[in-house]
Formats: sequence, structure tokens, C-alpha cells
Amino acid sequence: MDDFYKLSEFRKIKDLSVAPAGYEYDIDRLISEVIKPLLSNKTAKYQINDWGSTCLTDSREVSPTGILLIEGCYSMINQLRDFYQLKIFVCCDQSIRLKRGLERDGDSALQFWINWMAGEDKYFKEQRPKEASDFIFNGEGVI
Repeated sequence: MDDFYKLSEFRKIKDLSVAPAGYEYDIDRLISEVIKPLLSNKTAKYQINDWGSTCLTDSREVSPTGILLIEGCYSMINQLRDFYQLKIFVCCDQSIRLKRGLERDGDSALQFWINWMAGEDKYFKEQRPKEASDFIFNGEGVI
């Protein structure tokens, strides 16, 4: 999902607790450039969002062979579920999610993570990805 994080110019809503689920991701581009071509047995070609810049950068190609794994935040959004043959949800307590985010990004990212988790919590409540999953794993163990 990280490759399909919207460019900042397309993320105008700042309070994720009021934004639609998956607002920060270009779900339509993921479907049109990756999922549909692969389902048609064609090579998928797409550009990735470079989180450190404000543009799409390197191009990627995915051949229509083997297993396609789509993972990350909002990967179980309602728009995507019908494309999946197997759905796995990894759950983790909010305090652990926050701790891991701050360990990775530093204490200056606290407000970002509070806002991010408010959006995730809304998504969990409204779209119930855990309940739609075939398997649920506890992600609270040591990484």
C-alpha cells in the first residue's frame, strides 16, 4: 500500500478522523494499474510514491505469476476485498502501534501518529476489516 500513498497535493483533509476510510491512498490507481491487469494475465506497471518527495518516482512491474500479496494500512478497505482470495488481518493494540511509530519516526511525530491512528480507528469501526478476514494474527509480539 505504501507505493499508492497519495501525493501531498491530493491529501487536503488534515483530520483523518473525519476523512473517508483510505483517504490517503490512491485505491483507484492500485486497482487500475495493478489488480485488473494481473487478473487479466497482463503485466502490471506502476510508479511508486516516494515518501521523501512530492512525486511519483521509480516504475515497477509485476508479472502475472505466483502469488500477489497486497499488504499495509487500508489494504482491507471495502473497495479491495472482493479482489482477494484470502484475507489476513494483523491486529495490534493502539499503545503498541504508537510506541512503534515513535520508535521509528521520533517523538516529533507524535501528532502525526495520533491523527493517523484516529483515521485507522475510524476505518476499523466503520469497515470492520478484522471481521471480514479469513485469518487474524496478533502483531503484538517482538519484532
